[in-house]
Amino acid sequence: MVKNRVERHHHAPRYFFIIFFVLLLIASLYMIYPFIPAIIGGLLLGYIFYPLYKKFNNKLIKNKTASSLIFSIILVVIFFIFFAFLTNSLLEEAVNFFKNVKSEGFRDLISKVVGFFGGQEFDIDSYIQDFANNTAKSLVLSTSDFILSLPQKLILFFIMIFIMYYIFKDGGKLKDAIERLLPLSKGHQEGVFENVQVITKAIVYSYIVIGIIQGILGGLGFLIFGLPNPILWGSIMAIAGMIPMLGPMIVWLPAGILALVTGNYFAGIGIMMWGGILVSLIDNVLRPKLIGDKTNVHPAVVLVGLFGGLQLFGIIGAFIGPVILGVFLGLLRGMKEEVH
Repeated sequence: MVKNRVERHHHAPRYFFIIFFVLLLIASLYMIYPFIPAIIGGLLLGYIFYPLYKKFNNKLIKNKTASSLIFSIILVVIFFIFFAFLTNSLLEEAVNFFKNVKSEGFRDLISKVVGFFGGQEFDIDSYIQDFANNTAKSLVLSTSDFILSLPQKLILFFIMIFIMYYIFKDGGKLKDAIERLLPLSKGHQEGVFENVQVITKAIVYSYIVIGIIQGILGGLGFLIFGLPNPILWGSIMAIAGMIPMLGPMIVWLPAGILALVTGNYFAGIGIMMWGGILVSLIDNVLRPKLIGDKTNVHPAVVLVGLFGGLQLFGIIGAFIGPVILGVFLGLLRGMKEEVH
């Protein structure tokens, strides 16, 4: 009896420590939860641009602190210039798109398409009016929400750049710290890092980078063949190119068909050849060269990560969701090797 009481008294500090640790862990997770997208975004940007930073550090500025700061500032400036240009272009093309939707030419186009496929006539004016009104309301609500949340977004952006800067500056130290925390042997730790790196590289380059390249080429095709709103549709093709089993074809193929139906054979045939040969060639030629033969990430992983990330973190989740799943799979593979 006395012995049991002594043992309980002996273990009491340990139980108290465990409870205290769990409470601190919950509080810490609760505090950083709003910043998780920015933290993971910073880690992802640091990973993507780290090879360029290493060249910048080795060839131009040897001091790590100075080179990390200058390289981060350069990336921020490039990002803002690109974002300002893209936002301005998208707004202009969106306005032109809605003007075209309300025009007589668009009504004639819809009538030709319906007649071409043997459809029945319907009240197209009411459909166009409803579409324009609903879209305008959505844009107003989205714009007001964005303006109200702008201070929070700026804080998240600052945290993301801050994390990216420290990945450039202390990337090696971070890896050493993670190695000390992993309950694995030294050999299997290297295996875990290799698995995580290979899977992350596959997701980043195979889907995100390839999608952006396909969007740029698709928009360029729209511009060359005189199709309207090339930046708007190019941006949509870039997003579609990141989604497995979807791709930019959902944009350039209907655009080509519509051009043919309206008698613009040059644009119709041109954009379908451009999309079918050049844009699709990126999938078949560039993707394997970028990711190599070391990994095979199932499209379902990317799809679930993309939509799960969107639901949990918003638009940035489309990029970081698949990477989170990829890192988890890499850790699982490493743990499996450790067990066996």
